Amino acid sequence: MKKIIFAQVLTTNGTTEFSGLYDENGNPVVVEMECDDNGVTLTIWRNAPETERPDCGISEEEIERT
Repeated sequence: MKKIIFAQVLTTNGTTEFSGLYDENGNPVVVEMECDDNGVTLTIWRNAPETERPDCGISEEEIERT
């Protein structure tokens, strides 16, 4: 995996978002850096892939009646 270094200087309050980055497992992540009067916040999050829900054995009609 290539290491990429980003440099960003926030001179005023605002938000900068870095996309196109991946975690150690290859999942895409979004990195957001926000600067306000209280300081700087760095947030990293990823959208978890949707997993298929297992069938509980109850039909939609039975669920609606319940």
